[in-house]
Amino acid sequence: IDGNPLQSQGSWTFTTAAPRVEQVTIDGAGQSTGLDGPLTFTFNQAMDAASVEANFQVSDPNGVPVLGKFAWNQSTNEFSWTPGDLLQRGARYAFSLDGQAQALGGTPLGDGYRDSFITVPELGVISTTPAEGGVINEYEPLVIQFSGPIQAGRPVDFVSFEPRLPGLSAYYSSTDRTLSISGWFDPSTDYVLTI
Repeated sequence: IDGNPLQSQGSWTFTTAAPRVEQVTIDGAGQSTGLDGPLTFTFNQAMDAASVEANFQVSDPNGVPVLGKFAWNQSTNEFSWTPGDLLQRGARYAFSLDGQAQALGGTPLGDGYRDSFITVPELGVISTTPAEGGVINEYEPLVIQFSGPIQAGRPVDFVSFEPRLPGLSAYYSSTDRTLSISGWFDPSTDYVLTI
């Protein structure tokens, strides 16, 4: 570099990385999937979006392809697929990405990807803490876990207590689909919760 010759010639070899699926994220985080997706695929390199979309398929329980929309990140190494219409409740959907899907440079993926997911059942209560007829300490929240996601801007608007619960507040966690309800519970009092 500074005018001095190399003492010996060197050479080395290397291999470029083949395209591969690094991660697949299914809405629901280990629980049943929502009715509007999404499925997200992350790759180790930029992909040819048209090739990936042509080789990707989601099928309903009868094997009929489900139409959907693709959204790619700017680097084209990640896409999210959302169904065009709401999916059926309590149904198993299969999805696959064929190994012919190509990276941006034209190299095929090689190993395809296949999996499935189950959508949320009819909305219902899975569990409560405390359980039906149980005892709660005055300052503990009441926790209700639902079978699917709820969309409530103000969850407190959908619950009521008899007798009335002063200081009623509620927090919904979409991660575990739980509704935590707090208030000033009176000691030794039976409450009826209505959702």
